[in-house]
Amino acid sequence: MSVWKKNVIQIILILVSCFGFLIYIPSVYLAWQQGLGEVVILDTLALLLVWFLLLLPNRFYKPKSYFLVSLIFILGCLLYTKIGLGGAGILWLFLVPVFCGIFLGRIITFWSYVITSLFVFLGIFFIHYKIWTGSITSFQVFVVGANFTFLCGILTFLILEILNEARKQRHLLLTHKNTNKKLQNKIFAYTEKESKLIESLNYKETLFKEIQHRVKNNIHLILGMLNLDREKAESELAKKTIESAIDRIQSMGIVQEYLFLNDSYKVIQTKEYLDTLVNHIFLSYGRQDGSIQVNYNITEALLSVDKAIPCGLILNELMINSFKHAFPENRKGKITVSFQKSDSGYFILEIADNGIGQKSEKSKSMAGMSLIQAFCLQLRGEIEIEKENGFLVRVRFFP
Repeated sequence: MSVWKKNVIQIILILVSCFGFLIYIPSVYLAWQQGLGEVVILDTLALLLVWFLLLLPNRFYKPKSYFLVSLIFILGCLLYTKIGLGGAGILWLFLVPVFCGIFLGRIITFWSYVITSLFVFLGIFFIHYKIWTGSITSFQVFVVGANFTFLCGILTFLILEILNEARKQRHLLLTHKNTNKKLQNKIFAYTEKESKLIESLNYKETLFKEIQHRVKNNIHLILGMLNLDREKAESELAKKTIESAIDRIQSMGIVQEYLFLNDSYKVIQTKEYLDTLVNHIFLSYGRQDGSIQVNYNITEALLSVDKAIPCGLILNELMINSFKHAFPENRKGKITVSFQKSDSGYFILEIADNGIGQKSEKSKSMAGMSLIQAFCLQLRGEIEIEKENGFLVRVRFFP
């Protein structure tokens, strides 16, 4: 039940009790002087009932409403019957449908309106059966009844519409409130879930950085151990084998170094990575006299780690092969490295030199081609080899 209705009926009871107490003594005195003993009894009972209703707790809202409306109706009927049009009966009857509209709903309001209107028109019968005496005519009763019916109907209808609109607004407000509460609960749940995910992600990032750091240290440790083994190796073949392993591990180490320094987990900038790798190979195997030049054109692109590592290993194998075998006897030459993205969306890695070329697949310089084929399979790409006017390898693959 609405709190405001409880407050309204409590205020009405307070006003009625105060007003009734003020007029009780003069009203009872006048009624006694005129020989209206039933009015004295009615006023006394009405005042006592109002006080009783006033003292009832608010949880008895419904009984209070019914008692108050019934009291007003009985009081109005008796005053109208005894005193006629000149008394306060019309006023009390007028209040019955109004209060019903406020407190008791549409159906009770409608029937209270019908009953009170009919009761006002009963004044015609009171005149006919001599219950009312004096100069009151049936026409006057009819006019008063018509005005009563019209005005009371309009006021009651307006009250019902206002209360109905207020009820709709309250329902809409409650709906919005419940919706907002549900949304707030969902937002809170999502926020809490997001906080847990962020906390978990931060923890995983910390672990990943720790793993990267350890991988980097382990790579350096492995390189140090391989360098020691190379120095201790007695045969030239063993030294070359160890050097090849060192070169490949260094190529993978550059990837790990990039990931560690750039806080990247899945993708690599191809230009920065391949530029670093080309410069590293050039510094390690290039001639000090500059007789072998390296030209490279590497486009800006993002490449996954799974693609970047085999791509770098292919570049590592082919460039080292060119430095070692393409330019014998201090022959001058040029190595060209290109990494581009075609209009069709696939990448093209191309390594070429203008050296002596490869006349036989059994050449020692072709020993690493099996590895290059394996790396190309990892890329799910295709490879082309040209042996005219030097040596060229072209690898195409999709990101």
